[in-house]
Amino acid sequence: MAASMFCALLGAVTALVVLSRIHNRQLSARSLDGTARDSAEPLRAAARREP
Repeated sequence: MAASMFCALLGAVTALVVLSRIHNRQLSARSLDGTARDSAEPLRAAARREP
């Protein structure tokens, strides 16, 4: 039982490390590509408006 839980933990950590690196590479490529959108821009625009 303990060995299977350790293997599950090891698999989960490995998946997070591998997939996070792939995800970061994709985000970097997209921001260099110019296709990335700034999701905070509508919030900044709303904050600039005067009441």
